[in-house]
Amino acid sequence: MGEAMTAAGVGNRVVNGWLYPPPNLGRLGVVSDEFRSRAIGAAGGIICHDAAEAVYVVAFTDSDGLPLNGVNRYTLRFDKGGLPPVHEFWSLTMYGADHNLVDNPISRYAIRDRTPGTKVDADGSITLYLQSNSPGKDKESNWLPTPKQGAFNMALRAYVPGEQIIRQTWKPPTVKKVN
Repeated sequence: MGEAMTAAGVGNRVVNGWLYPPPNLGRLGVVSDEFRSRAIGAAGGIICHDAAEAVYVVAFTDSDGLPLNGVNRYTLRFDKGGLPPVHEFWSLTMYGADHNLVDNPISRYAIRDRTPGTKVDADGSITLYLQSNSPGKDKESNWLPTPKQGAFNMALRAYVPGEQIIRQTWKPPTVKKVN
């Protein structure tokens, strides 16, 4: 399963280094008396959708549990058939330590299921390259630029997610550091 973790006072479930929000986050204060938790989440920039509308899963660490840092290169590999199960769309957005989008030479701030030109690997998987410099012209279609240095994080957003995401049984792939 995953362990519980607290971020901004809101309990999260850790799965492969990604933080799933509490399943009832979008309902706090509506069906419960959890207005304080909802306010803390909103103050931290968390949009509180009902899980049936959208789930935002965030990553701050790599597969070794180390903070993501722009001086490193990473990959995120979705196995064949392993893309986020959604009824609408998904996106992976890059944020710097200041919680703003990362300025980069190709003006790409997210990769989504509708990003034109994304390449599928020979085995049917999709590898995304997370690094500050180009991974090479042949891989740029799958490149999501990171800051040149310092901490960053990513939000994997699932809009009208499938039951696996709502129930938190879908496991996002790990973010692997490339040596």
